[in-house]
Amino acid sequence: MDFLKKHYEKVILAVVSVLLIATAVILMGQLAIGPGGGPGDDDINRAAAPPVDADKLVQVSAMLQQPQQWTGKGPAPFIPGQWKYDPRTRELSPAEEKIEVIKKEDPLSELDWYVRFKTFPMEFKSVVSGEGTNATFQINIADDRSSRFVRIGSAWRQVISGYWEIFRVTKVEQKQVERLNPATRHIEKVDVSILTLLRRGTTEIPLILGQRRFESDPVARYESRATGERSVEMVKGVVFQYKGKRFKLLDITTRRLLIEVSESGAVREISPRGVSGQ
Repeated sequence: MDFLKKHYEKVILAVVSVLLIATAVILMGQLAIGPGGGPGDDDINRAAAPPVDADKLVQVSAMLQQPQQWTGKGPAPFIPGQWKYDPRTRELSPAEEKIEVIKKEDPLSELDWYVRFKTFPMEFKSVVSGEGTNATFQINIADDRSSRFVRIGSAWRQVISGYWEIFRVTKVEQKQVERLNPATRHIEKVDVSILTLLRRGTTEIPLILGQRRFESDPVARYESRATGERSVEMVKGVVFQYKGKRFKLLDITTRRLLIEVSESGAVREISPRGVSGQ
């Protein structure tokens, strides 16, 4: 024990040296075997490979381009080109099919549209006779410089912007207000009764006695850049034809026209090339 205590470091160094020498001897013995000297090398067939069958290569190439439908059980085989890999989720998903959209020629793209606002003044001129629902009223229509004498419930046809329209008198509101007459500087009672007309069955036109009211009626026409064809002026709701197809003019404003394709029901929004007044 005294010997080990005195020569502890030398003993440890001797043991490590022996272990290193033993390891080196083992490694040199394995390297002495040399390449090709491992077990089982004598059984390797070192004959030349048979020539490749070109017909089989063509068949395999065709199957990769047009793989056969998988009919076996279990998961389908992985076919390149039919799946895509998402690196974010690390998942495979079926590749999106490329759908070729064939756009048919749109005849509306050949048309230049122009909008015009045709105004016609109407005036509730006077009460001819009677009162209330029994009264007869005079209406002046400056579009054809004519006057009509009507009662509540009266209806008539009138040409507006080249189109026949139906008007009906629906009600009258008798009303008077006090106003200062600048000429006499006296307060006078002024009749501002309101006669209401119904136009196209939906649009109310209130006419104040003694005041002219201007009703604006937009009309539109087109010119074809392809054929040079020019249309007549059309109002909202008119159905027209161009190149054998039917269209309906849904709405007319200074900024856009809404046109419905009768065949498909699709609605197109078109900006007019020009806008003018009367």
